[in-house]
Amino acid sequence: MTTSGDTFPALSGFYRLLFLYLEPLSTLTPFLMVWVSPGSSWFHHQLIPSNEPHPLNIEDSRTLMAIWQLANCYFLLGMISSLVFRAIRDALPNNGVAQERILGSAFLALGIADHHFRSTVRTAIIFSMTPYPALPGYYKFMFLYLEPISEVGPFVMCMKEGASWFYNELVPPTGPPPLTLDPRAEIAIWQLAIGFLLLFILTSLAYRGVRDALQDRLDLQEKLTGAILFSLGIADVTHFTLTYIFLPEEWKYQPWLWNTTTHGNLSFVILLHVSRICWFLGVGRKRYYFGQPARAIPAKKA
Repeated sequence: MTTSGDTFPALSGFYRLLFLYLEPLSTLTPFLMVWVSPGSSWFHHQLIPSNEPHPLNIEDSRTLMAIWQLANCYFLLGMISSLVFRAIRDALPNNGVAQERILGSAFLALGIADHHFRSTVRTAIIFSMTPYPALPGYYKFMFLYLEPISEVGPFVMCMKEGASWFYNELVPPTGPPPLTLDPRAEIAIWQLAIGFLLLFILTSLAYRGVRDALQDRLDLQEKLTGAILFSLGIADVTHFTLTYIFLPEEWKYQPWLWNTTTHGNLSFVILLHVSRICWFLGVGRKRYYFGQPARAIPAKKA
């Protein structure tokens, strides 16, 4: 039995400083600066270097929506890298092999990928029918397939139709997209689309990393799956709240007039959030960790 005081061997030294502290701080900071001070107009102005003072507010509702959703995307990435990495450390103390396997899936999503990326994605698709007791039935369909597909949609459409299409969809009604975009708005749209792409890769690969690394420890499989779902659940609340707040007043109470993107940002997020709550409560599934008597996690044998 190991006596090492380092319970996170997969993230040691420089890597721990970078990924457990600096990276979460760098992604949570934009959200705090938009939410608290100096505000959304400052963040929008900072997207392109300028010596001019930033405006007091953003007049265009679509640009404002893009900035807030982008800030929330940063917030979610910060939550995942802050909470999920720590959950991996606490659930698998001293187990560097399992820690590294799950972290590797997360790092692929965060852009630290090598030439094995394509084969990793292929493997995830080929073995998609592998049993996942912590995510059975409806939950597997919802979180392992439907949610990731919904997240990759904005990036695919931006690549196909251009940033102006996604910009135009952020607020109903949907008329013809503008021929040109303000450079700062275009940067915000592309960063938002790429943020959704990162979430797609993360939710596609991180769940599978947990599933494959912990086939024989269903309690830990559920614990780490829960850490991911908890982070996403917090982001559900902020995403819904910010989207609804910055929706023009005349469209807030007419959901039958919303476009597909607005339903995705509001209606679908409600469905996801309720599904996450039901998962934690054990509705329609067997629970292995949440709601079970606490038991000691055995240390890895030397």
